[in-house]
Amino acid sequence: MTGAKVTPVASFPPNFFLENLVIRHDGSILITVTNQKHLYYVPRPDSGVATPQFLHTFEHSTTGIVELGRDVFHISTTLLSEDSPNILWRLDMRNLTPTAVLEPMPVLTFPPESKVLNGFCVLSSSVILRADSWADLIWRVDILEDCSAPSARVWLKHNMLAHSDDPKKFDVPGVNGVKFNHKDGHVYFTITAQTTLGRIRIDPGTLDCVGDPEDVTERWMWGDDLIIDKEAGVAYVTTHRQNTIERINLKSIVRM
Repeated sequence: MTGAKVTPVASFPPNFFLENLVIRHDGSILITVTNQKHLYYVPRPDSGVATPQFLHTFEHSTTGIVELGRDVFHISTTLLSEDSPNILWRLDMRNLTPTAVLEPMPVLTFPPESKVLNGFCVLSSSVILRADSWADLIWRVDILEDCSAPSARVWLKHNMLAHSDDPKKFDVPGVNGVKFNHKDGHVYFTITAQTTLGRIRIDPGTLDCVGDPEDVTERWMWGDDLIIDKEAGVAYVTTHRQNTIERINLKSIVRM
């Protein structure tokens, strides 16, 4: 990919591990900072570099964030170094005012076999997927509109999603980023330790996966988070160690 332009939109202090973000309908941005356990708000960057505004500190590391309904966000927290409850939080910004105090509410504790929660994606208005980088699986979370009785179950567990058992790569995730492309009916995911981008088809009725996952690319990139341009049929994949953005044509499955 050539001709890409990179423009700073916000500046954070040194040693801030910016993990995930979501862009609101007005162009402002919510960003999780893993090592600080923080959530930040960045005003719409209309001109110049915006100043991040601190919103909340969690007890454990913040990882993924998604918007399930307009201005209703779900955030996951995890403890990277040892066993600890992995928690899903809900942040409702529908009635936001300049003086409002935003207080995320815990809505789900993941099963004890969960390890390190990572990438997030939305399948429907009530179903989200959550990558678990060291349990080598993807969780499905079902959430009712009133957020009562959410539930989590294993959506996909497969050797393809595995992290490395090499002691020298102890910090390299397995399945990492995850995104749904409703245009072709597949969920796409990066597996950093396996250096590939994979996908699996979903059943449009049940939203469960169908068949086995398959490689989309050859094994060459340490993929991390990704986004999908559904209209263009391409994925933009950030890489974990190479520090690149890769453009993958999902129709011809070639690097662009």
